[in-house]
Amino acid sequence: MDPRYNKRQADSSTYGQRSRLPHQLSHHQQSRDRSRERGSARGGNGGSGQGRHGGEGIRPPPRRIHDERYDVQTNCFKVVPANASKREGKWYEYRAFVYEARKIRKDPDGNLLASPKFVFKEEKVDGEFKSGSRKSIGILEKGASLESEQVMLALQRKLLEGNEKKWIATDGGPTVFAASQLFKETDPHDLQYYEKPPQPNSGEKEKLSRTYLVEIKKGCRFDEDFAENVPDIPRLVILEEVDDPILNWQCASGGSLWPLDDSKAQKFCQVINIVLKNSMLMSGCRSFGNKLTACLPDEIQATVMENDLFNSNAGDRTIGPRMGMLQSSRACVNKEIFVAQSAKVSHFHLDKFQDDRRRIPILDPGKQTIAGVRVNINECVPCDLRDTVEAALDKLTFHIIYDINTENDKRRVVKPGVRMRLSTPEAPSILWASNDPHQYSFEASPYGTCTVYSYFQSRYGIKLRYENMPIVLTKYGWYPVELLFQSFAIMKGANDENQKMAILKFYDNKSGRAMSELKRYNDELRQFSQHGQELEEAFGFKLSDEPLQHEAKLLAEPKLEFGSGHSSSPRNGSWNLSGNKKLFRPADLPSFAVIDFTDKGDGHELVVGLLKRAAYHGLTNNQFEREYPQVVNELVIKANPLHHSGDMVQQINTALESAIQRAKDFFLKDCTNFFKQRHTAFKTYVTHPTIGKTECLVYPTGNDNLGIVYPQEVMFESHQIQFKGEIQEARMAIVVKSDYRGDKFMVDPFDFVSVELNKWEARRDESSVWEQVTFVEFQWTTKDGNVVGKDAVVSSVQCDYKMWQVECPAIIFVVFQNIEKEGHSLVKMFSNFMNGVQSQCLVKATHDRQRNEAMYYSNLVLKINAKLANSINMAQSWKITAYKGLKQGLPWIAEAPTIILGLALTKGSGKDSKTVVVGSVALVDESGSCLKNGFSVQLQSRPDVIEPRVFKEIIKSLTIHFYASGGEFPKRVLVFRDGQSEGNFPEIRSDEIDNIPQALEDVWETVRDAVPGNQFFQSPKVSYVICLNQHNIQVVPSIASRAVNKNVPSGTCVDNVIMPFAKMGLTEDPLSFLLTAQGGLKGTSKPVFYRMLLNQNGSLTREVLESVVFGLSFQYPTATKTTRRLSLAQYCKRLSEQLISYLPYIDGRRGSLKEGFAHFPHLVVDGDETVRSDHSERNLISKELLPDFCPRLVNGEWQAPLRPHLAA
Repeated sequence: MDPRYNKRQADSSTYGQRSRLPHQLSHHQQSRDRSRERGSARGGNGGSGQGRHGGEGIRPPPRRIHDERYDVQTNCFKVVPANASKREGKWYEYRAFVYEARKIRKDPDGNLLASPKFVFKEEKVDGEFKSGSRKSIGILEKGASLESEQVMLALQRKLLEGNEKKWIATDGGPTVFAASQLFKETDPHDLQYYEKPPQPNSGEKEKLSRTYLVEIKKGCRFDEDFAENVPDIPRLVILEEVDDPILNWQCASGGSLWPLDDSKAQKFCQVINIVLKNSMLMSGCRSFGNKLTACLPDEIQATVMENDLFNSNAGDRTIGPRMGMLQSSRACVNKEIFVAQSAKVSHFHLDKFQDDRRRIPILDPGKQTIAGVRVNINECVPCDLRDTVEAALDKLTFHIIYDINTENDKRRVVKPGVRMRLSTPEAPSILWASNDPHQYSFEASPYGTCTVYSYFQSRYGIKLRYENMPIVLTKYGWYPVELLFQSFAIMKGANDENQKMAILKFYDNKSGRAMSELKRYNDELRQFSQHGQELEEAFGFKLSDEPLQHEAKLLAEPKLEFGSGHSSSPRNGSWNLSGNKKLFRPADLPSFAVIDFTDKGDGHELVVGLLKRAAYHGLTNNQFEREYPQVVNELVIKANPLHHSGDMVQQINTALESAIQRAKDFFLKDCTNFFKQRHTAFKTYVTHPTIGKTECLVYPTGNDNLGIVYPQEVMFESHQIQFKGEIQEARMAIVVKSDYRGDKFMVDPFDFVSVELNKWEARRDESSVWEQVTFVEFQWTTKDGNVVGKDAVVSSVQCDYKMWQVECPAIIFVVFQNIEKEGHSLVKMFSNFMNGVQSQCLVKATHDRQRNEAMYYSNLVLKINAKLANSINMAQSWKITAYKGLKQGLPWIAEAPTIILGLALTKGSGKDSKTVVVGSVALVDESGSCLKNGFSVQLQSRPDVIEPRVFKEIIKSLTIHFYASGGEFPKRVLVFRDGQSEGNFPEIRSDEIDNIPQALEDVWETVRDAVPGNQFFQSPKVSYVICLNQHNIQVVPSIASRAVNKNVPSGTCVDNVIMPFAKMGLTEDPLSFLLTAQGGLKGTSKPVFYRMLLNQNGSLTREVLESVVFGLSFQYPTATKTTRRLSLAQYCKRLSEQLISYLPYIDGRRGSLKEGFAHFPHLVVDGDETVRSDHSERNLISKELLPDFCPRLVNGEWQAPLRPHLAA
């Protein structure tokens, strides 16, 4: 920021903040000020304002000034020996391969074998079987599936046959662990095979292996009631010893099992996970979702779930909730293994009705539905319902079940686990009548030309009841829909409001007793089946009876300071703007546009209410604060409600373009003479050709050019005048008369405002108070002090600016009748991407439901203040004070120039979808606050780890943000990376962390001449923290009386006992901790797991990092509460999700834009980069998705964007 503006920033330009002469304050204002002076008797300035309405004298609990100890209970159970006398043991690891098998009855010489044998089925090459080859199934390599689980469980049953039981653990994947050695070199091969099978590996050394024959029921589990009707399918499984097959363990000093070799701790946890998953599968559980999650058996579902949840879909008996158990082990600091257990509830498509256990047909004659879609089953499905029916069938997995009833064949045929095939131009997935030869017929000997209806009758003796109902294409061919029955499968997109509310209510009811409920689930499961316990005992371990209890700590809380001397002490991570609180440093509101999509066209009244509430908090426009209703009426575009229009994309685009144009006409061209009648000019911001951003006054010139007046320190002259026969440069001035003193004086245009028609205020200089005046006339002064009148003006200084250089409007207000998810995304796309304008959406229905309208508006004011913050007004809603012994700001950050970065990505849906990567940088101000962020947005194809090219571009862009905003090059880097699993840590090291130094050096080369001091690049020290959100650790209070809403308080930190073991190659420094920053209101609060991957900053200890993270949780600019995620990570995640929603429109995959992109065409480069083609003329960083909010080069120097923060 240019230091010349420091003085101007110190004096807020907002009307609500201007100092006035005492006599000019209204009686209400004087009374309000006197009440502030009396202190906090009514919860005012001296108090925290934390009563029910912010100021009713209800004192909150004392703020934590220092860290406190706090007893917690977790959902972690210790892995202990199953037999107290057995203190050591060993496990064996094998690799599994599955192949198709074929039965042979004769030997190669043609002699009949005494009993059939099985050999490997050969692969087909060019239509012929290749001798010696084996046809691999490949199901294990793809991860656990129903078929792979059935193959490996069948192998497990086979190995348990006979007197010598051999226990293996498998989850359906390629890795198998055994509790003892399965075979030796001298053991004979299975006599079921005609010859010894070839080795699966191609290395020189032959590995020890054995082959086993198993038979499965493909597509169903062996215990299904129709399994006897499904033919057995043979599979050959090869188990092969790995290079280092033995894993030795012992009982460590802490009483838990632990590997003898510490480096194998991660492998040890893998064994525990697979044994626990296998144990549940043996107990009748079913896999779903997460690899480590198993759905509890139907027999105990009603017992473990409350009735209101179990029966939450009483209106639709084909779906229902089911509970599963997620179990994952972790190696922890004291050489202890803990298993974290958590209950998960999801909705499923059921295979049987819950009451009478009948199979659920896809075609329900009683309800007249196909897959839940209501139709007339006696007539062909009408065209307007066909897409709906096809979409419903596409979500289902089903069984084909029918009974053959011919003279020579009477049996049931079952083809389980089938899905509808995707439509192609050659073969649609659905034909809409089974007995219509015009749609489908075929030749079938000896029946002649058949429809599906006639074929089933002739071939199988089945007379279909509904000949006008559709037939569905499967991998087995065409089948009538009346022969299809629903299969058990997890629902995709179970977003029904009743379903969500039922699950949320279930979790709410469990809060406070989640750990005792876990014990109950385990007891129910043990009573239901003993097989799982036997497996765990064979591997020598069990889980402790009680979950872990230990000591955590409550982190000290900061104090928050608002404007006008107000302060607040957060209460359980929450505070508010009630009472008389002003924004600490409010933004200004130079201009805006308004769009009204409400039913009655009265939504603009919400904008007026919002603007008045914003003025109450100090965010206002000093040019027309008292005339908001008139200005809004002039600006509003009243559009048709969105649900009345077919083309929402075009409707929103047209309305937004019209609103922007009307705002430009009103503010820039003064088409209504609003400013002319008040003898003032429109005040906004402009990008100056040489110095960058600055304030300006805009005077219309009657043509397309804009007359710009700058502050005196930027450019003195505003007009050309004729003085003593010469053309000279002069500056406009305004002569006013004081209403209080009666004297006339001359003021600069920047020191003169119209508060309403025929009422003005002015100040004599920057150090004076504002006083009420009367306008007299315009005059012009030269630098020599000469003064002339209007007649001497020759011309104004006209600057040929492009529209993007003069900001107008600053923000667009859009009012919807109801919540419009797609409409919201489109507004953000057209405003942010297409026009580079901030936007704020309001919902009338939400407003009308509020009991406290003022708080609804106040919450929106926070968002607007963040969006309108810029490098000139430096707006922020509050600042942190009295935290960890500091008067203001956060610890450690202010000790040296420190750049704090957040990174997050969101993967789009679909096969060819892109991933949005968002990086944010905290723009720390002089108070140490981090409420303003800059960001960078890129696209890539990779869904999990950021590609090196993209990562370097983002780091460079954010570093330029940091340098352009503060004028310093960072000496330390602190990165918070959101949303990754531990399995990605090695790739994050190589593709992300290792590229930071080069990216910083690239930026250094562009700014080194402007950085004082050492001109040699010194790589900043980097600390890289992973923010794990997707974990299953829960933390609850040990003592119910110390709970807050049945949860741990905001600031609960766990940094011992269950922290990761440091020697597993995952961390360089054990700076891991769990932090519950948010104050939970319902359910069980879930902490975030912070893992340090790299720490080059020795002064950043774990205690310091905990304080920094918790302090940053109070820095989310649009919410008066701490966020669960770190504020930077939360901002990145919300912004990435917002951007991913409108990418299909930008790429042309969705919507009809017609001429929408004609003004700002887009480019797609290499399939990953979607950018605006006007980058080159703006000198922007390339490849940015939102260029208007990113730094740009001005005369060889990087300039920060005017408004970098979108506030998501």
